This record gives sequence, C-alpha cells and structure tokens, in this order.
Amino acid sequence: MATLLVCSLGINLLLARRVVSLKLLVGTMKSEAQLAAGDKVAGITARDAQGNIAVLDYRSTSVPTVLFVISPTCGWCTKNIMNMRALTEQAGDRYRFVGLSLSSDKLGEYVAKNKLPFTVYADLPYAPLRDYKLGGTPQTIVVSPNGEIIKVWSGAFAGNLQKDVEAFFDVNLPGVMDPEKALNE
Repeated sequence: MATLLVCSLGINLLLARRVVSLKLLVGTMKSEAQLAAGDKVAGITARDAQGNIAVLDYRSTSVPTVLFVISPTCGWCTKNIMNMRALTEQAGDRYRFVGLSLSSDKLGEYVAKNKLPFTVYADLPYAPLRDYKLGGTPQTIVVSPNGEIIKVWSGAFAGNLQKDVEAFFDVNLPGVMDPEKALNE
C-alpha cells in the first residue's frame, strides 16, 4: 500500500511540474507577437491522430502549406470547420492543407467526427510551439515551400476576417456555423 502511495505521489508531482511548465509556455507565447509575413520557420516533427511520428517539411512540396492550428476543445475551431473544409475543397490544387492541434486529447475522435479532409498533427515539441508563437486557436498560417511565412490569421473566419481569407485564396466560404447542423441540412 505504501508503495502505491509513493508512486501516486511521484506521478502527481511530475504532472504538477508539467502543468506549471505548460502554463509558463502559454504565458510566454501570449506575451509575444504572432508570426508575420517574411518570418522564417523550420519544419515540424509531430504525431498524427493515429500516433505515427511524421516530419512536416515545407520543401517537400512545390505549393504553399496552409496550417490550421486547432484544438479539439476549441468551440471556435469547431464552428470554423465548414470554412476549413470549403477552403480545402476550393484551393486544394494550389495549396497543401495540414492541421496542427495544440492538444492530442481525443484528437482521433475529433478528426473522425468532423471529417477533416487533411492530416492533423499533435504532440508538438516545445521549439515549434515557441518558434511559431502558437498559443491561441483557431489560427491559420500560410507557409511558402522555402519556410517563409506568407500570411497569418487569428480567429475563426467571420466578418472582415472571412472576407480577407476569401480574397487571399480567391474562394467563397460559408462562414462560422455548427458543422453537425450543416451536415444534416
């Protein structure tokens, strides 16, 4: 019994340390400005929704990469799903679309339920979180094949943000909505 108590205490201390570390990271990222056009970023090593390790390398494609930064618990990310689908459908021949989730908790379920038409990666190491200045969701980042930031949007595609995204990609988007209601209509 004492052994279990010691193990439990050890695990709780490790988890508490991890929570403090993540809070410091989020605080640091919130205080920094977001990426800007012209900034350079490196590729990312992360896990897909099935747990497979992959390297997201921008030089492996001749088209720009659109990163959808999401989280399964983000309500605005869910409301933006129809926009992400429409953008992927309308501009998929001109861009590569990838999801980056800031949380792996229930990610596989979230991807399957929402029928996301692109691969979603999670379990990002600290360096990309810091270098990409990731902290809030949803966020959309366009990266050139040489790793240069082309455009960054923070928030769901509504109002002026929706108009800006539509103009940039030359597409028409449905706007924010509940994806379950939209699929059932």
